[in-house]
Amino acid sequence: ISDGLELYKNKNFSEAEKQFKIVASCGIKSLVDIAKTNLAFMIRRNETQENYNFKDVIKDIKEPNIFTILNLILYCIENEIMLS
Repeated sequence: ISDGLELYKNKNFSEAEKQFKIVASCGIKSLVDIAKTNLAFMIRRNETQENYNFKDVIKDIKEPNIFTILNLILYCIENEIMLS
């Protein structure tokens, strides 16, 4: 996660995406959720090279944190989707 965050901070989006994707499939629930939250953030901002479905990434997060929830709210606002 920290490598991905450092890459993202340095605007190396494609490498950050790769790091988050690797961690998202590691099998450790807490790390998977953090990686998917970061991927969702990048997806929402159109910073990924791969074509992901925001809703699919976000729905797989087992224990959402405040950043996950904010990403979801901003996604809905940006896409004029009603939360229900």
